Amino acid sequence: MSRGPAPLAGALLVALGLSTPSCLSVTWQRTTSQHALTEQALANLPPHGASLAECLAQLGAPVLVREHRVHGLVLVYAWENDRSLGLSLSVPLGDRSASLAFTDARLRAHGIALWFDDDWTLTRWQRGRFADLVATTNVRPATVEEIEEEARVNG
Repeated sequence: MSRGPAPLAGALLVALGLSTPSCLSVTWQRTTSQHALTEQALANLPPHGASLAECLAQLGAPVLVREHRVHGLVLVYAWENDRSLGLSLSVPLGDRSASLAFTDARLRAHGIALWFDDDWTLTRWQRGRFADLVATTNVRPATVEEIEEEARVNG
């Protein structure tokens, strides 16, 4: 399978950079944000039936709150503890310059989402990557008509 000219061009750029005045930099970065929820904190949450107040008391403030099914809501907690390595090379070529950059950083933030019904009772929770959890909770907010219909039906 051919990978095309990109690897060859990169190798040529590196070879050229090492043989001419150039700038090579290596970066190592550590990122930590929020605090991961402990297994103990998650084990203390019943899968169904915990109140919103109990969950907030146990877990603290979430990083994201979304509406769910008119009156319900979703709380999303997220944390990241990651390391990445980067390499960049810049080579002057007359009045211009060429550059090449590489990093192994990925979107690795993890999280947990908790779904609550209209009585604000926990109905389920799910672990996963933060980006995936946000995608599954990204629903259209209820319209005024839907809220009025819900109120009319439930009296």
